Amino acid sequence: SYALAALDATLSEDWEIVPLIKVGRDLAPKANEFLRSLRRTTHDARFLEVPQPNNRVTLRYESTERRCEQMTGGVPPWTWAELGPLVRDLDALYVNFISGFELNLETAQLLRRGFPRTMYADLHSLFLGKEPNGLRVPRSLPQAPAWFGCFDIVQLNEDEMLQLGPDPLAIAADALRQ
Repeated sequence: SYALAALDATLSEDWEIVPLIKVGRDLAPKANEFLRSLRRTTHDARFLEVPQPNNRVTLRYESTERRCEQMTGGVPPWTWAELGPLVRDLDALYVNFISGFELNLETAQLLRRGFPRTMYADLHSLFLGKEPNGLRVPRSLPQAPAWFGCFDIVQLNEDEMLQLGPDPLAIAADALRQ
């Protein structure tokens, strides 16, 4: 909701936000109420409701710099069959990996092939694994260069970059070769 609210507050009048977000049935009414409060969406915009419980994260701060995350819920990832028809008429895509399970690499690659316009991705939660009890733990991103090759612009923080290796320029060069 933060990213949508920020877009809504900063975009010029001639832009429209088209959220493509799966929401668990338990939070769908509240989520759609929030969506209707945004000025830059169409009045009939809706999140895609799924029967699974929505993802929820409990944050416990261990220090001012570090926190512990525990996730419950289980919204399923997007498939290309679901996404393809929805992105056809869009001018650009902002993919925000909030849970890290929004789509898998194969779907991201199909999205890249099927959507030739600008794609920006915040990869943050792709760098988090999930223990059986829901605890989120840092992990190195498997096939990172392949993920980077799916998007025109990627956002990650310093810790996430360090998980990929000690030389950011070498990592960027590897990503550009994709």
